[in-house]
Amino acid sequence: MGRSRWQAGVAVIAVAWACAACGGAASGDDSSLNAGGGNGTGSTGQGGGNAGGYAGSGQGASGFNGGAAGQGASAGAGGFASPDTIIYRARKVDKLDLLFMIDNSPSMADKQEVLAAAVPDLVSHLTNPRCVDEQNGGPIQQPASPDDPCPSGSVREFDPVRDMHLGIITSSLGGHGSDTCVPASSSGKSTVADMSHLVARLDAHAPEKQAPTWDGKGFLFWDANKTGTPPGASELQPFIDTFSQIVVGAGEDGCGYEAPLEAWYRFLVDPAPYAKIVPYDCKSQQPSEGGACRGPEGVDATVLQQRADMIRADSLLAVVMLTDENDCSLVDSGQNYAVLQLMHFPRGTSACKTDPSSPACMSCADGDHASDPECAKGELPADEDSLNLRCYRQKQRFGMDLLHPLARYVNGIVKTVFSQEDVDKYNQSFKPDKDINPVYCPVYAQKQDPDHPGNTVADPSHCASLLRDPSLVMLGGIVGVPWQDIALDPQQYGSGYRPAEQLAWTAPQFQSAGLPAPGGVDDSTTLWDVIVGGVDSQHNIDYAVEPRDPLMIESVKPRSGVNPATGSALAPADAADPQANAINGHEWTTSWDLQYACVFDLPAPRECYLNQGACDCSEPSDSPLCQDKSGAHGTLQYRAKAYPGRRQLAVLKGVGDRAIVASICPANTTHGGSPDYGYRPAVGAIIDRLKERMNLACWDKPLSPAPDGTVACTVLEATRGELSGDSWVCPPCSSLAARKDASTEAWSGLQKNPNYIQNDLHCACEIPQAEAGQGLQQCVEAAEVTAGVDGWCYVDPSTNPKANPGLVLSCSPLKKRVLRFVGAGNPSQQSMVFIQCG
Repeated sequence: MGRSRWQAGVAVIAVAWACAACGGAASGDDSSLNAGGGNGTGSTGQGGGNAGGYAGSGQGASGFNGGAAGQGASAGAGGFASPDTIIYRARKVDKLDLLFMIDNSPSMADKQEVLAAAVPDLVSHLTNPRCVDEQNGGPIQQPASPDDPCPSGSVREFDPVRDMHLGIITSSLGGHGSDTCVPASSSGKSTVADMSHLVARLDAHAPEKQAPTWDGKGFLFWDANKTGTPPGASELQPFIDTFSQIVVGAGEDGCGYEAPLEAWYRFLVDPAPYAKIVPYDCKSQQPSEGGACRGPEGVDATVLQQRADMIRADSLLAVVMLTDENDCSLVDSGQNYAVLQLMHFPRGTSACKTDPSSPACMSCADGDHASDPECAKGELPADEDSLNLRCYRQKQRFGMDLLHPLARYVNGIVKTVFSQEDVDKYNQSFKPDKDINPVYCPVYAQKQDPDHPGNTVADPSHCASLLRDPSLVMLGGIVGVPWQDIALDPQQYGSGYRPAEQLAWTAPQFQSAGLPAPGGVDDSTTLWDVIVGGVDSQHNIDYAVEPRDPLMIESVKPRSGVNPATGSALAPADAADPQANAINGHEWTTSWDLQYACVFDLPAPRECYLNQGACDCSEPSDSPLCQDKSGAHGTLQYRAKAYPGRRQLAVLKGVGDRAIVASICPANTTHGGSPDYGYRPAVGAIIDRLKERMNLACWDKPLSPAPDGTVACTVLEATRGELSGDSWVCPPCSSLAARKDASTEAWSGLQKNPNYIQNDLHCACEIPQAEAGQGLQQCVEAAEVTAGVDGWCYVDPSTNPKANPGLVLSCSPLKKRVLRFVGAGNPSQQSMVFIQCG
């Protein structure tokens, strides 16, 4: 919270408040879409609807030829399952869309510089992956170019990324209708309201200085093969340099009420991001000049256009948040904006202190609570009502939660469509059980405009392309959390971070994997309990259940306790050693700020007397940030800090294995060549997660091969077919290589799958397994297969010692198995693959 200290005063709010962010339980299931009716033609089945209805049912061929002989693509499970059919990602990914959400509030410049220093590692690793031993995955001598072959006995850990969109947005969404964070009143700083527009600033202090972006669209395009129109960047070093510059160019002149979650949601998910916030009449809920309420007006066409330009439906989409504070994504409704105003805010009733989820917890301004002991205290005094803390424990302090419920953001990552409850409470502006989440469909199909015959309009219930595979959406967070809590080794930062799956393991699960249980984890608790604490059914923080790590407890007052990862006790505010606790230095005395989750050394001390706006040591304090080795405090800042990022972490917990979790507090900021320098371990965590999706998506559960090596599964390739007049036509499966008609039973199961319905698929053929004998043996064992070996096979080195371990290198230890497609059995780019296993 690097904002200047605000003193509350001016006025007292004396109106009745309604919680616009209240919500109920989230629905955990995707609702399927209804298929359209109509008849068409297919080789063995009924056709697929008319042109106006898009979807229907039909059976037939994929309409696309299989791949050529050679090295086959490996694949794995992904997506949602029905009782009979599982969607399966059967191709490698050849595109990457990478969106960075960078906090640009005061105090972020030091973290942006650390990230900029990690950019060469990130881009170089993506574009020139390591060669690794094909047996054990160990590193091998690295070729200079992605086009150079790997040494004998090694393979690339994933295919080089030759097509990558890279964009940056910031956490600044303005003041939500308040008097704060308004460009016109913030010394002319437009950076307080970037509004999720892509930024490419070269100089945060001179926003007019912009880096060149691809075709002027706001993002960078790595285009190694020069296939773009116009071509993108193909020279690596200039691309890296530009990326590094715009990371730092995000700056720290943004709004102090950071909204990292809403920023990426607005860019990726919101179907109608508002253009501006205007005064509303509180009764009519309509725009009204001079109204006391606030509400949205218009649609931000820039966000929608940039989304359509940057995000592809067939890419791996990864969002990475870099932020040092907890999220403050305010609901833009009613009088919620007043929480950011320079005025006293009303207390919450007594029930809020002990049970903020109780119906008796409400604002003292909401009704007559004269007899309530807490309300009888009157207005909050200035030292308890700092503007810095207006987003901190709102329900406990004010009796209202004015922030978006976290189900909004979990749903935005994991759901293709939203239920009625979702739309009512979390994901507004969608038609329930119908409109498709833009994360999975960046560009909607067109339909006839009923109001203007002859014209077309977007149809949010149908996609112009196949929907993004659910396994190809990732959310990462480099946030306020001790790295020791989430590292593979709490004593070695360079050991890297745990995958998200391990954060959800109890002690018995670690034991089953042959790993020691981390500190704080037992038979019923996980690392999520250590760093987040309790969450409710909407994924919101349950403040009745604090994190097991006391460093992750949000508190103004000094805390006590022991960090479970290291066994180190928290140090008191009067500690003479600035590193009395190796993670956060020590507690400090404040009434307008929070205690730190972690701190890290700046490469060089900063004189705050000359840089008061974005410096943490401008005023006298006992903060460990401002303390030299002798124990003396002054205006030199030696360290940077981060606060517990519990809302972001709760969302990361909610998205499960799609999460990437890292700390914004690095252990080493001085030795650039070290494996643990800066955010190098965070980059490693990002790469490790991305390569699982880019290269080998892995099969979850082991299968039992027959003596001849085959498994009891049916593979179906489904496509949309071709439109002829008002009917969909499916070419005969027998006319296509390595395809045959699906059985009636398989076809019946496929028609029930929501992914088949949502993707407007009409045709399907079965891809047979590779022929038992030499062909199947090659598929399972060989790095490359000979011409004429077509189909698919099950590769599991744990049950077949002859299976090629190089085909499962990127799989996690518990999922080292894949289905491999070879030759003409490779699915087409315009298809989706479904698996049915008996």
